[in-house]
Amino acid sequence: MFKYAVINEDGICTAVSYLAEEVQQENMILLHDNDDVSLWDIYSDGGWAPGKPPLTSGDSLQDKMGQLEADNKAMMLALADIYEQMIVLRSGGNS
Repeated sequence: MFKYAVINEDGICTAVSYLAEEVQQENMILLHDNDDVSLWDIYSDGGWAPGKPPLTSGDSLQDKMGQLEADNKAMMLALADIYEQMIVLRSGGNS
């Protein structure tokens, strides 16, 4: 099995693929066992540097934090509901 990093025109890793056969493509870099490559890493001059995912248009750090906080609150409420249902079931009662 051959492990490849798929890079875009800027040298940014957009995927890591395992292939049954060796390939020769400009946008696919053969990885070795000691290569620790992740998405968004940057390939340049025969080596890899850590990269960061780009912010999509319209996304700001504040927007993302707000969404994460809302998601976290929703999960906490769902867990509280499940916990209450478990207590009712253990006590043999109905809700």
